[in-house]
Amino acid sequence: MLNPEIEVLLGRAATARFQLWSLVAVLEDGHFDQRAEGDTWSVREHLAHVAAVDRVTVEMVEALAGPRLDLSPFLALRERRRLDALADPGGVQAAAPHAREVVVERLRSLSPELLSIEVVLPARDAWSAPVSMQLRSYLAEWASHDTHHEAAIREAVRTSISPAALALAARSRR
Repeated sequence: MLNPEIEVLLGRAATARFQLWSLVAVLEDGHFDQRAEGDTWSVREHLAHVAAVDRVTVEMVEALAGPRLDLSPFLALRERRRLDALADPGGVQAAAPHAREVVVERLRSLSPELLSIEVVLPARDAWSAPVSMQLRSYLAEWASHDTHHEAAIREAVRTSISPAALALAARSRR
């Protein structure tokens, strides 16, 4: 039986992913090394990070077992995966659809009770206490994750891509 809460999140994530790859489809080779003013990552680094997140999300979901999940090891793993993706830039976009399919499959297998698990982030609040949230909140952030990177990529290539090219790429991906 499908979990409506997960299905809503997956729908949001699919829309965000579609918009991101529609933008990527119209980038030229020179765009991948551009970065927005004040951004530490290039377009290529943003895409490597996006690819890494899906792979690490699968591993995180597979590790759900108790009442709490510490994300620290997964975030370190995400950075290693991002660096791996940078080493093989051609494989990033090619591997993305499969990685997303696996995430969708894993998330659909979650029981509704698991969405209440506490996820501990590697951060501290103003009182030095660990920051945590329920898995459902974390997954809501995950669902909108691609939109943040799409915005950063748009900013990096802001004057280089015409709206007509974006519309054509979006139409061709449907």
